[in-house]
Amino acid sequence: MFTATKGKALLTTTTGALPRPGWYTANLRGMPLSYGLSQAAYREQHFDCLACNVIAQHRAGIDILVDGDARLDDDVAGRSWVSYATERIAGIGKPRVEVPPAHFMADKGPGDLMWEVIETRMTPPVEGAIALAPSNFGELSNTLLIGNFGDGTIHGFNPATGALVGGMDGHPHQPLVITGLWGLTFGNGGQGGDPDKLYFTAGIPGPDEVEDHGLFGSIEAKH
Repeated sequence: MFTATKGKALLTTTTGALPRPGWYTANLRGMPLSYGLSQAAYREQHFDCLACNVIAQHRAGIDILVDGDARLDDDVAGRSWVSYATERIAGIGKPRVEVPPAHFMADKGPGDLMWEVIETRMTPPVEGAIALAPSNFGELSNTLLIGNFGDGTIHGFNPATGALVGGMDGHPHQPLVITGLWGLTFGNGGQGGDPDKLYFTAGIPGPDEVEDHGLFGSIEAKH
């Protein structure tokens, strides 16, 4: 048995996040991130939340206090720095925070310690078309191609920086629009098609509405 610390008081600390009060950011949801951060009300709530965390730890006898992750880079106005990039890429669904399903969570809910510990930011779903262009795909070579389900356009982004490189044009130099655009992929060089062609699927309009009929086609860069 270790005896080096026998009879000595050990400093203790907490690490990680502490449950956030419901009033912390609730009244700022729906605001643009930059606007929410600039509001005096949010800054006051931030310091109030921090004070609550400090008091709770002091009452518990904690010696080394932490902020409990009550920082300005967390969820604000329904947005977060964590998901800043994915919120601005077409084809990526809205971020969501939830508790992964588990049988032992059946009787738990918000406010329960186990719920707060397990609740996590889930990977956002892909709702649009995404494909990585090859090195010989014209002006959009080596870009991450994002298809917009809403207006049927396709744009290329630098996969390293996220910067917009440009949109895909048809002829003559007009934005290429594929109504009901759904999926994008390049061929695999085998039975999956030509690796230099961008294949797409779309739900084209029928007598009633978009997606009444299906369309499969390909796009080839002009050299």
